[in-house]
Amino acid sequence: MEDILIGRLIERDIRESRFQELFEDVTTVSIEGSEPTSVQAIQQLQKMLKEKEEEIKSLKEIIAVMNKKDYKLNDELVSLNIENNVLQDKLNALTLEHDKLVSRWLAKVQEEVETMNAKLDVV
Repeated sequence: MEDILIGRLIERDIRESRFQELFEDVTTVSIEGSEPTSVQAIQQLQKMLKEKEEEIKSLKEIIAVMNKKDYKLNDELVSLNIENNVLQDKLNALTLEHDKLVSRWLAKVQEEVETMNAKLDVV
């Protein structure tokens, strides 16, 4: 029984020492060769935080501009696809009309040739 209690106490002591290691107070931080103090470290970190926040703001603005450009390009792409489809339909209609006109013209020419041949055969 005593061995179990001693083992548990040892385990508790090990956990406490590890826990304390996690939360040791940092009293001094050296900043670029200057006198190490936690106040300077805090000021340096606040300055870095402000710079990063400004950088984030700038990047968000860039992203917003890029998103607007993306939407504009997508709109242009859609409109150009619609225009392409309309022009393709118009081309198909004109090609069909052209083919009909050529067929009618060839039929008329063939008829004239047959008429001329008939006149020549009569003579």
